[in-house]
Amino acid sequence: MKHDDGCGCHDHDHDHDHDHDHSGLVDELTSRNDASYSGNGVQFFYPDGWEVQEESNDEQTMITVQSPATAYWSLSLFEGHHDPEEIAESVLRAYREMYDDLEVQEPDVLVQGIPVVAREIDFVCMELVSTASLIVFHTATQTVLVIFQAEDREMERVRPLMEEITQSLSCDVE
Repeated sequence: MKHDDGCGCHDHDHDHDHDHDHSGLVDELTSRNDASYSGNGVQFFYPDGWEVQEESNDEQTMITVQSPATAYWSLSLFEGHHDPEEIAESVLRAYREMYDDLEVQEPDVLVQGIPVVAREIDFVCMELVSTASLIVFHTATQTVLVIFQAEDREMERVRPLMEEITQSLSCDVE
C-alpha cells in the first residue's frame, strides 16, 4: 500500500495502550454532521471535509479517508478469511522495507467489543517521527485491515478522530 507519509517532530514519550472505552464516540462523531461511507459490506463515519478514495483489484478493496493535512485512515477488505497475524506481519515488512528505524508495539484494541490484532508503529521519515496504527480482524465473509497514519504532531490532534472512525465501522464481526 502506498500513502503520502507525513513526518513530524516527536518526543517519543506517549502511551500506546489503546484499549479505550469508546462509548459515545460514534454518537459524538455523527452529531457533528460528519459524512458517512457505505459500500462493500461496511459503513463508517468520517469528518466532513476529508476526502474519500476507493480502489479495487482482484485481491482487495481499499477505501482511504485523507485529512486536509497528512493524516489518513485506510480500510482494506480482503475476500475470505486470512490470518490476521500474517497480514499484520506483511504490513510490518513493508514498513521495514521503507524505513530503517521502527519501533513496534502490540496494544490491546477492541473493535465492536471484539479483540483484534493490532500494531502501533513509530518510524523515522526525513529525520522526523511518524506513527501508524494497524488493526486486523475478520467479518463473516472477509478480512479487514485498518491503517491510520500521521506525523506525530498531527497524530496528537487527529488520533481521537481516527479511533472514532474505526469504532464507527459497522460490519459483521465474527
